[in-house]
Amino acid sequence: VRRIPARPMESALAATLATAALVADLWVQPRVDGLIFGAGSAAYVVGRQLLFPLRGSRRKTRRGRRISLVVAGAAFLVPIVTGALG
Repeated sequence: VRRIPARPMESALAATLATAALVADLWVQPRVDGLIFGAGSAAYVVGRQLLFPLRGSRRKTRRGRRISLVVAGAAFLVPIVTGALG
């Protein structure tokens, strides 16, 4: 059985994203309240979906991972594309 430490990797992802959100909050003045929180949450969902195949358990859906990746990726990219960051 293949053993990959997915949970510590997910913890490292969360710590990295929290640090990035803190730095972004200190340096960037977004035009929309909650934008950094939303982008950080979407980035976490994308990272978590990318780490799911490393876990030993099987998924119960066939398309759930792809749908989650597309929706979270769009939620992360929309503020960047629309210029909501000031």
